[in-house]
This record gives sequence, C-alpha cells and structure tokens, in this order.
Amino acid sequence: MWDAVKAKAKGRVRFEPDPALQAIMDAGPKATLSQRAAELGLPHNGSIEEIVREYEETALAHHG
Repeated sequence: MWDAVKAKAKGRVRFEPDPALQAIMDAGPKATLSQRAAELGLPHNGSIEEIVREYEETALAHHG
C-alpha cells in the first residue's frame, strides 16, 4: 500500500506496530470476489494501485 501512495504522500510517515489496529485488520477478509457484486455491475479491483487511483479520482470529483 505504501508503494502505491508514497509518491504523493505529504508529511512524515512512521511504521509502528499497533496491536489494536492489527486485530481489526486480521478479522477482515483477506480477499474479496463477490458474484453478487459482479451481477450488480460493481467492478473487482485488480491491485492496490487501482484502488488508490479510483479513490483519488473520486476524491477529486467531490472536492475538485
């Protein structure tokens, strides 16, 4: 994830273990692929870079 955003990062970034946050992330799905979502026309993201790009495009559209 860091590699996908570091070129546009502002400020300082630290990488420190956070057990509470890690527990939340460990409880979530590791991957998602939903036939129902596909039937509804929701696209499947192929990479973290794609997710970041889509987020940036959406954020710019709403705050641009």
